[in-house]
Amino acid sequence: MSYNKAIGYLYGLQKHGIKLGLANISTVAEVLGQPQQAFYSVHVAGTNGKGSTSAMIAAILGAEGFKTGLFTSPHLVRFTERIRVDGVEISEAEVVSLTQEIREALSEHHQIRITFFEFVTAMAFVYFKRQGVRWVVFETGMGGRYDATNIITPQLTVITSISEDHKEFLGNSIAEIAAEKAGIIKPGVNVITTCRDEVALGVITAVAQNHSSTLDVYGRDFDVSDVRVGVDGTTLDYHGHGTCRGVEVPLVGAHQAENAACAIRAWEVLSRKGHLVGDGGTLRRALNGVVWPGRCEMTSFAGVPVLLDGAHNPDAMRHLAATLKDVFLTPQGKAPFLRIILIIGTMADKDKDNIIAPILPVAHTVIFTSANYPRAERAGHLLAIAQAMLPQMKGAFHTTDSLQDALALARTLHQAGDLVVVTGSFYTVGDAREVIGGEVVSLKSLTESTGKQM
Repeated sequence: MSYNKAIGYLYGLQKHGIKLGLANISTVAEVLGQPQQAFYSVHVAGTNGKGSTSAMIAAILGAEGFKTGLFTSPHLVRFTERIRVDGVEISEAEVVSLTQEIREALSEHHQIRITFFEFVTAMAFVYFKRQGVRWVVFETGMGGRYDATNIITPQLTVITSISEDHKEFLGNSIAEIAAEKAGIIKPGVNVITTCRDEVALGVITAVAQNHSSTLDVYGRDFDVSDVRVGVDGTTLDYHGHGTCRGVEVPLVGAHQAENAACAIRAWEVLSRKGHLVGDGGTLRRALNGVVWPGRCEMTSFAGVPVLLDGAHNPDAMRHLAATLKDVFLTPQGKAPFLRIILIIGTMADKDKDNIIAPILPVAHTVIFTSANYPRAERAGHLLAIAQAMLPQMKGAFHTTDSLQDALALARTLHQAGDLVVVTGSFYTVGDAREVIGGEVVSLKSLTESTGKQM
């Protein structure tokens, strides 16, 4: 089997859709010898911030000297991004081998109609076991209670911010969505949350109490102060069991201070439980070296500065809009950029109106486009929504059929002082990354390479 055939088989499993329940993955794990029991783990759920938080916690565990796995979704460009050990993606050869092995192991279990995510989760379990990892950070795919990752028994549970998303699967209210996320809480396992919504936090608190699980809440048990956000990262002072001043994280946005605080609290909890040494210098080095693509990621296309951010729900888009205004478009001549050329493409099943509403007023020019993905919304439909919402901006709106065309148009429209921002979905950002084909760069290096003010 070739890599392309293996990936084709895996994507073909999407015909089975999304199944709520743990029966399938539990049976698969039993057939495979319960590989998820071979390592310690941290389980992370939430609506926004779970990917960045997972990456930070994995970086801390790795810096402590442990061989560390990281399981995340979705991927931006390559399937192999989903499964990593010490920051290195699973090889294509391993994907092929494990796909064949798991298919053969399940061949006699005809009652199992395994989904894409269940298969990939099982693949991760087996891979991490064979790699001999000591710790794995698992990010849930969606929800929590019925997520395929939820058959693990972690040493720590993390729930990041909660807002409305995936309502067709998780519920139509914040309380219902929070209950699904809180479904990863296990009896006696410590819980950390950065959730601020009072209703959602009430649900999490009740579930934690029912499971006799200690709950640490951001803003009550740990917090940050003196948050400084620049184009190359975020600096903060942390206050918890101890105080860590001047912690630097190379991820942009005030919300990243909360994610960093969550990761530091995880470090404190695991240190107090005897899992980690708890060295402050190691913590700082780990957070200062975190790389997490697709979240306010600065890159360039043919010399044009491009910011990639996978904001895919209203809450995430509000964070991005605030970051653009407060950091990249700061008034009084301090801004590195003067105007925003926005490239946006969302999924058709998302809350499109409330996703694009916060970001449109920040932009000077908007290019609506469609990612190369079946669920992608048509650019013309997004244009119609925007025209009804802000008719005065009608002359600033454009449409293209692909990210390649959108970036080419943005390059044509670009003037000195413009920043191109690609957002609306991780699939949109993934397409853009594939077109650009470059690596993350700092604003300083981008300015030096072009030899001009951005």
